[in-house]
Amino acid sequence: LELLDRTAVPVLGLEHLWLGQRGFAFALMGRFDDTERAIARSRALPASDLVAPAVSWIPTAMMLIASGRGELASLNVEMRGILEHATSLRHRPMQRSAATMLGLCLVLQGQVTEAIELLIIGTDEHNCPDHQGTIYAAFGALAWAYALAGDTASAQSTLAEADHEGRTAARLCYPLVTLGNAATAHAQGLHRQSQDVLRAGLTHCHEFGSHYFELFLALEACHIGGAGLA
Repeated sequence: LELLDRTAVPVLGLEHLWLGQRGFAFALMGRFDDTERAIARSRALPASDLVAPAVSWIPTAMMLIASGRGELASLNVEMRGILEHATSLRHRPMQRSAATMLGLCLVLQGQVTEAIELLIIGTDEHNCPDHQGTIYAAFGALAWAYALAGDTASAQSTLAEADHEGRTAARLCYPLVTLGNAATAHAQGLHRQSQDVLRAGLTHCHEFGSHYFELFLALEACHIGGAGLA
């Protein structure tokens, strides 16, 4: 954010990307009002200025805001609308991002089976470069959902795929893979390992200023019986 504050607002379509970096950073810090202003500003820009991957951050940011505020029901409706719209436009980055965020929303609401179907869409890399790290997030969330469903074999293979050589260097959603690892270990009865994974993830989030995910992992620690860690 300090770097972006010293950077002039880009032109020729790059303002969407500039706003995306700011908006997503605000969301990770828990500054949801600032994120909403960035989203509104991005949506107000002329469509002719749009770079295809540039708005893929919006569903992700909306997911962070809604889950942080406990507004999952309204997010569910809005994400379905974004997914349908992106599908009709064949806008693959936004389609993948919306499917991932809707899947996460459904996991948090206990609808794990439908969530898995959507998160599989989120991991689809076919002819669709990963500019925001959403594929990495989808793999982590999918492993988490599989673990909650008791399918530890699928959870493990999903985590292995997440760390496959050549995966995007973007690690903005690293904590979701941490979540998948912790949930999988817990489902296998490896409770100490599960807590160790979460402890490392909490340290990472704290050091990098990702306070939203720091809280998210602390809540997961409660879920796996690590209240002291939380």
